[in-house]
Amino acid sequence: MSSLTEDGFTDALHECLQHLYDFAFLQQQALVDDLVRDAQGPMRVQAFRSLIIDAIEQLRPADDLALNTSRALSRAVGATVCQTAFLAGGVAASVAQ
Repeated sequence: MSSLTEDGFTDALHECLQHLYDFAFLQQQALVDDLVRDAQGPMRVQAFRSLIIDAIEQLRPADDLALNTSRALSRAVGATVCQTAFLAGGVAASVAQ
Protein backbone atom coordinates (compact mmCIF):
# COMPACT_ATOMS: atom_id res chain seq x y z
CA MET A 1 0.00 0.00 0.00
CA SER A 2 1.31 3.40 -0.92
CA SER A 3 1.79 6.09 1.70
CA LEU A 4 1.88 8.92 -0.86
CA THR A 5 -0.55 11.79 -0.53
CA GLU A 6 -2.17 13.18 -3.67
CA ASP A 7 0.46 15.95 -3.84
CA GLY A 8 3.22 13.45 -3.09
CA PHE A 9 1.97 11.21 -5.85
CA THR A 10 1.83 14.13 -8.30
CA ASP A 11 5.35 15.21 -7.35
CA ALA A 12 6.71 11.67 -7.68
CA LEU A 13 4.99 11.22 -11.03
CA HIS A 14 6.32 14.57 -12.25
CA GLU A 15 9.86 13.47 -11.36
CA CYS A 16 9.38 10.14 -13.12
CA LEU A 17 8.03 11.87 -16.22
CA GLN A 18 11.13 14.05 -16.32
CA HIS A 19 13.30 10.92 -16.14
CA LEU A 20 11.12 8.53 -18.15
CA TYR A 21 14.09 7.13 -20.08
CA ASP A 22 16.55 7.14 -17.17
CA PHE A 23 16.57 3.48 -16.16
CA ALA A 24 18.76 3.97 -13.08
CA PHE A 25 16.54 6.79 -11.78
CA LEU A 26 13.29 4.89 -12.30
CA GLN A 27 14.69 1.74 -10.72
CA GLN A 28 15.12 3.68 -7.45
CA GLN A 29 11.61 5.23 -7.34
CA ALA A 30 8.97 4.13 -4.84
CA LEU A 31 6.26 5.14 -7.32
CA VAL A 32 7.50 2.48 -9.74
CA ASP A 33 7.30 -0.07 -6.91
CA ASP A 34 3.77 1.08 -6.03
CA LEU A 35 2.44 0.97 -9.58
CA VAL A 36 4.20 -2.14 -10.88
CA ARG A 37 4.09 -4.89 -8.31
CA ASP A 38 4.03 -7.95 -10.53
CA ALA A 39 7.37 -7.44 -12.34
CA GLN A 40 10.97 -7.58 -11.16
CA GLY A 41 14.28 -6.11 -12.31
CA PRO A 42 14.44 -4.47 -15.73
CA MET A 43 10.92 -5.64 -16.57
CA ARG A 44 9.55 -3.52 -13.71
CA VAL A 45 10.94 -0.31 -15.22
CA GLN A 46 9.78 -1.32 -18.69
CA ALA A 47 6.27 -2.08 -17.36
CA PHE A 48 6.22 1.32 -15.63
CA ARG A 49 7.25 3.10 -18.84
CA SER A 50 4.55 1.24 -20.76
CA LEU A 51 1.96 2.17 -18.15
CA ILE A 52 2.94 5.85 -18.33
CA ILE A 53 3.12 5.98 -22.12
CA ASP A 54 -0.26 4.21 -22.43
CA ALA A 55 -1.76 6.69 -19.95
CA ILE A 56 -0.40 9.65 -21.92
CA GLU A 57 -1.78 8.23 -25.14
CA GLN A 58 -5.22 7.83 -23.52
CA LEU A 59 -5.40 11.50 -22.62
CA ARG A 60 -7.98 13.28 -24.69
CA PRO A 61 -8.49 16.67 -23.03
CA ALA A 62 -11.67 18.58 -23.76
CA ASP A 63 -11.30 21.59 -26.04
CA ASP A 64 -11.77 23.94 -23.10
CA LEU A 65 -9.13 22.20 -20.95
CA ALA A 66 -5.69 23.69 -21.44
CA LEU A 67 -2.78 21.58 -20.28
CA ASN A 68 -0.31 24.42 -20.47
CA THR A 69 1.95 23.53 -17.55
CA SER A 70 3.99 20.47 -16.74
CA ARG A 71 2.26 20.33 -13.33
CA ALA A 72 -1.18 20.17 -14.98
CA LEU A 73 0.10 17.49 -17.34
CA SER A 74 1.50 15.52 -14.39
CA ARG A 75 -1.89 15.66 -12.64
CA ALA A 76 -3.73 14.58 -15.78
CA VAL A 77 -1.31 11.73 -16.42
CA GLY A 78 -1.48 10.82 -12.73
CA ALA A 79 -5.24 10.50 -12.84
CA THR A 80 -5.05 8.30 -15.91
CA VAL A 81 -2.21 6.20 -14.47
CA CYS A 82 -4.10 5.73 -11.20
CA GLN A 83 -7.24 4.67 -13.01
CA THR A 84 -5.35 2.23 -15.23
CA ALA A 85 -3.21 0.81 -12.42
CA PHE A 86 -6.10 0.60 -9.98
CA LEU A 87 -8.22 -1.31 -12.46
CA ALA A 88 -5.28 -3.67 -12.94
CA GLY A 89 -4.95 -4.05 -9.16
CA GLY A 90 -1.55 -2.39 -8.91
CA VAL A 91 -2.17 0.67 -6.77
CA ALA A 92 -3.93 1.43 -3.51
CA ALA A 93 -7.42 2.88 -3.65
CA SER A 94 -6.37 5.82 -1.51
CA VAL A 95 -3.92 7.03 -4.17
CA ALA A 96 -6.45 6.63 -6.96
CA GLN A 97 -8.74 9.26 -5.46
